[in-house]
Amino acid sequence: MSAMDAIRAKLSKLSDERDAAFDRAEEAEKQLKALKLDFAKVEQENNSLTAKVDKLEAELEETTHAADDLKKKLQGTTIEAENIARSMQGAQKSTEDWEKKYEELEAKYKKVQSELAELEASLGGL
Repeated sequence: MSAMDAIRAKLSKLSDERDAAFDRAEEAEKQLKALKLDFAKVEQENNSLTAKVDKLEAELEETTHAADDLKKKLQGTTIEAENIARSMQGAQKSTEDWEKKYEELEAKYKKVQSELAELEASLGGL
């Protein structure tokens, strides 16, 4: 094999390597674009979950204040025995409802916090 043939073979090999490198670069760019889209979706979901958490926290605070207000009203009640008994039954039911709502909101809040933590953990892998 002549020196010219060796040079042509080497140029051909380099050309093939260049083409392969371009193909890999194009594939990497496609993957990067897909990952950016996935990241945007995850980021949007994260923002949505954060908004839900904020809303749940506000509802939890309102519920807590409402329960506190209800307790204060119950402490200040000085009605005769029959009215007190009826008021206590109604207030007890209402308090149980508020506590149930509070527990439900707290459970939802913990669930959303857990989902947010999982999301943050999954984003850490990107």
